[in-house]
Amino acid sequence: MVKSSLGSGIRTLLVQQFWWALRVPADRMGYDRRGLHTALKVRAHARLDREVHIGLLTGGLRFPNIIDLHAYWANERLERCRVSVDPDPSTADVLWIYSQDPLPPDRLRSIKDAIARARPGTPVINGPEAYDFYHAEDAFRRLEAAGVPVPRSRFGPADHGVKVIWKPVGVQSTTRGPVAYEGDIAGERPFEYLDVAEADGGFARYRACYFLGEVFAASCMRADEPIVRYRNARKIDATWLLTPAEIGHIRRIAEVSGLDFFTVDFLRRPADQSPVFVDINSFTMFKDSSPPGHYGHRHDFDRLRPVDGGPKGAWRGVEQRILDLVRRPRTSS
Repeated sequence: MVKSSLGSGIRTLLVQQFWWALRVPADRMGYDRRGLHTALKVRAHARLDREVHIGLLTGGLRFPNIIDLHAYWANERLERCRVSVDPDPSTADVLWIYSQDPLPPDRLRSIKDAIARARPGTPVINGPEAYDFYHAEDAFRRLEAAGVPVPRSRFGPADHGVKVIWKPVGVQSTTRGPVAYEGDIAGERPFEYLDVAEADGGFARYRACYFLGEVFAASCMRADEPIVRYRNARKIDATWLLTPAEIGHIRRIAEVSGLDFFTVDFLRRPADQSPVFVDINSFTMFKDSSPPGHYGHRHDFDRLRPVDGGPKGAWRGVEQRILDLVRRPRTSS
């Protein structure tokens, strides 16, 4: 066996190359963009003969640890659908836009061109008109008007000194804060800072997933800093439950945004546990850390929990929703 004293990355790479000699069980092998085992699996995926072909549209973006990992595990977990990245659009039964948001003009043109070359009536998950909803200037005002609890996002001279979180406009970058509001900053937009510190001084961020009408509970990350990120999380809870009110708000976000798929991050106010929705992601990194004795990354869909109490994991529900989408009558144009 590979010595445990080796770094986990080196250990994974070695097992990915020599799993056959080490006799590692198949269920302990995950996705690794450098791995031979992964490469051979991807080659086998290209030959899958399944009834529904899902084409992920990236517009030419190369992001293996998000896009290729997502395709890899979809092909491993789905039973009646196969997934490919940027295929000939005319061969796809479903197109799913899956690219870093916001879409710059060149990628958007490429994606629209691919959709135009698809067979008439081919369903598109997260169409171009909705994809960048989160980045729209009025996105949070529209959600607020629809009754979704979101942080205040409009500030003026009377708000100087109020603590805010700053997020970049039109790009993906690091959120910063909380800091005192001292006026608008070009290229950034402020959001009300919500102090959700718990009794132990820690902070929690909840994540849920929406896919074509189905809602899943994902993770709750806890950290010692107000902005909770994967890299500063000291605990990840996968047992918490969504409340009926939270489920309703997530469905309303889908209605307002027009998105078919997204993950959403929210906080819970300590006083009454009421939610406040702070982030919407149409391009989510689902790369899950592998447990000890596994070699390569897993996919977060394995751990999602449907709110209807169905089997753990999202794959069955996702596949059924896609099959239902394909069965709908195609339009003539």
